[in-house]
Amino acid sequence: MASDNKYAPWLGILIMSIINKSHDKQLRFHIIDGGISETNRNKITSLSDSQSIEFCWYQPDANRYEGLPIERYGLASYYRMSLGTILPSDISRVIYLDCDMMATRDIATLYQKDLGHHIIGAVEDISAPRLELGFAPHEYFNSGSIVMDLTRWREEGIEQQLFSVMQTHAGNIKYPDQDALNIVFQSRWQRLPLEWNFQPGIWRRSEKKQYGPVGTTSSDYKKALKNPAIIHFLARRKPWRYGCIHPLKKVYLDYLKQSPWADLYPEPGSLKDVLKYYSGIDKLFKQQKRWLQMKRFL
Repeated sequence: MASDNKYAPWLGILIMSIINKSHDKQLRFHIIDGGISETNRNKITSLSDSQSIEFCWYQPDANRYEGLPIERYGLASYYRMSLGTILPSDISRVIYLDCDMMATRDIATLYQKDLGHHIIGAVEDISAPRLELGFAPHEYFNSGSIVMDLTRWREEGIEQQLFSVMQTHAGNIKYPDQDALNIVFQSRWQRLPLEWNFQPGIWRRSEKKQYGPVGTTSSDYKKALKNPAIIHFLARRKPWRYGCIHPLKKVYLDYLKQSPWADLYPEPGSLKDVLKYYSGIDKLFKQQKRWLQMKRFL
C-alpha cells in the first residue's frame, strides 16, 4: 500500500478490514510512506498487537518521480510502479491495494492466485476502458488491486519500462500509473475475478444486463455480487464524506467508528449538503435496493 498523510486514515481502515477478515492472521503490511505523520503512523501500528502481524515502512525517493503529472491523484499513486526497487529483494510476491478499498473476505485467497505465465494479475476496469489508447473494452484493467510477481518484475525491468511509457505518452495519459501499467502489460496480464476489485460499475452493468463483449460474462457478475471480496470506492464521493450513497458505506463507517480516526465520521457541512443528498431520492432507493441484495453475504 502507498499513502500520503491525507489518505493515512483510509489506509488504516483498509488494514482494519483485512485483519478482521483474515483467518490465520499471518499478515505483513508493506507501507510506502509518502509523508504520513508520526501520529497517524502510531495509530496504524496500534491496529494490532499480534506478533504475527507486521508493519514494514518504506520512504520512497520523491526525486524519482519529479516531472510526472500529479493532478488529483497525488504522488503516492506512482509508488506502485517502483515496488520492485522499494521493497527488499527477498520479497517475491505482493498484493498491491489502493487506500480507498475495504476487504470483505480473506485476501489470502487473492495472494495464492495462479498468475499462469504472467507477471501481474488484475481485474478488468468496468468503467474506463480507455479506447483512445487502443484498448478494447475488456483489455484494460484497474490498477487498484494487483497481484505482482516481483521476481519477474525485477528481471524484466518493468519499472524502467513504466517510466519510459510515462515520458513517451505524456500527452495521452489520463490515469497516470494505471494507463502506464496497461500499456506495458497490454495482453500480458492474468484476468482475476471481478470480486477482487468490486467496482460500482458492476452494479450498473448488472442492472442493465450490459456484461461486456468478451472479458466477463453474466455469471462473473452474479458471482461478484453474491460474494464480493475487495470493495473499491471509486466514486469521488468516498464513504468518509457526507453525501456518499454507496450501498456498503454502512459497513465502512462501522470500521471508522471503531478506529483511532472515529472523529472523522462524516457530518453535513451545511443545509445545502443535506438538501443535495436527499434531493437524489431515486439514487437513495437504488442504494437501499443494492444494500439489501448484498448484506446477507457480508
